[in-house]
Amino acid sequence: MRFTNKVAEHIQKIRTRQHISQEELAFKAGLNPAYVSHLERGIYSPTLYVFWKLAKALGMSVSDLLKGI
Repeated sequence: MRFTNKVAEHIQKIRTRQHISQEELAFKAGLNPAYVSHLERGIYSPTLYVFWKLAKALGMSVSDLLKGI
């Protein structure tokens, strides 16, 4: 499995575990909802800055977000 797909799966799993919609995650992270959708489908690969924004929005550190990928 490609790294981008692993990241996509992992982000979606964490988001759904927290019962957060893509739109809510996008709003909390300051990202476009379409961008979050593309991330979760493995179309885009997030930058470190985007990982930081997602981690903050999900209430965790970047290292915690990256665990399990």
